[in-house]
Amino acid sequence: MSKGSPSVLLVGPRRMAALAERLRAVARAAEITVVAAAAEGEPHLASAEIVVMADRVTPAYATAPRLRWLHLYPTGIDHVAIPALRRAAFPITHKVEASVVPLAEHVMALLLAIARRLSDYRDLQLAREWRHHSTWPTTGGLRQLAGSTLGIVGLGNVGRAVAHRARAFDMRVLGLRRRMAEPVADVDELLPPERLDGLLAASDYVVLATSLNDATWHLIGEAQLAVMRRTAWLINIGRGPLVDQPALVAALREERIGGAALDVFEQEPLPAESPLWAMPNVIVTPHAGGSGPDNESEAGDEIVANFIRYLEGRPLGGLVDPADIPTRTDLPKH
Repeated sequence: MSKGSPSVLLVGPRRMAALAERLRAVARAAEITVVAAAAEGEPHLASAEIVVMADRVTPAYATAPRLRWLHLYPTGIDHVAIPALRRAAFPITHKVEASVVPLAEHVMALLLAIARRLSDYRDLQLAREWRHHSTWPTTGGLRQLAGSTLGIVGLGNVGRAVAHRARAFDMRVLGLRRRMAEPVADVDELLPPERLDGLLAASDYVVLATSLNDATWHLIGEAQLAVMRRTAWLINIGRGPLVDQPALVAALREERIGGAALDVFEQEPLPAESPLWAMPNVIVTPHAGGSGPDNESEAGDEIVANFIRYLEGRPLGGLVDPADIPTRTDLPKH
C-alpha cells in the first residue's frame, strides 16, 4: 500500500471517530477502521499498517504482519502495553505532550497547598472558625517554597515542566534521570538513578514523575522513606505502584515524613476503607492531575503530527523506549 493510503486501525472507547475524521483530512485515501476494543480489532490486523490503541494490547498486535507503527494513547503505557512489545519490529509511540501542562500545574497547586496549609484553612472555613495558624494543634507551621529544595524523580516532559515552574518560585531543584549526557534547564543538580537516596535526603518535597516499569515498581519503599526528612512531603503524579503503599501508610502514621500528596494509587479507585482518606497529613486527588480542558484535542494533535511524519517518511516523535515496557505481570491495569 502506498504511503498516501495506509490502512489505519483506531482502537478504544475514546473519541476515535473524531480522530478518524482528522486523519482523513490529511490522507483522503487512507483506509480507516474504528473499533471499541482490542479483541474487536484483531480481525483487521492482517491489513493494518498503523494502529492507535486506547485499550490493552493483545498478543496478536505484537506480531501483526503489516504493522509499521503502533501508537499507545495514554501517557503512561504500563496498563496498555504487554511484554511482547519489547520485541516488536515496528516503532511504538505514546502521548508525550497533551497532559504536561495540567500535570505540572497540579504539582504546583499541591506544593502551594502544602506550604500554605490550605487544607487546614478549608477545614476551619467549614467549621466557621477563625484561628491563627500558630494556635493549630497539628505539627508543623507554614512553609515557604522560595529557598526550599524540590527533588524530581523523572525528567521527562512533565518533570522538566515542573522544574521550570519551581524555578519561578525560587526553589532549588534536584533531578534524577537515567540519561546524564546533557544538562537539563531549570535543574540545579542532575543525579543518576543510583543517587536516589541522596536526592531523597536533600529534598523538602519529592515529586515522582517517572514511568512505571520493572525498574521503578516500588521505587519508594520502606528504606527510601527512611532516608527522607521528617518534614518532607512526597508527591506522586506518576503511577501508584511507584510507591509501596503499606510502607507509606506506616511512615505517615508514625510521622516519619511530613506528608504525602497523591494523585495515583496502587488500587484505583482508592478503596473507601483505605486509611489514606482520613489522614491529616495526606492530600488525595482522584487521578485527575493530567486532566485539562484540551486533553483530547491535544492528544489528537500529536497523533496527526506523527501521521504526517509517517506519510512523509520522517522519524516519528514520542518514541517509547523498549526498556520502559514492563515485563511484570502483576502491575495493576487501571
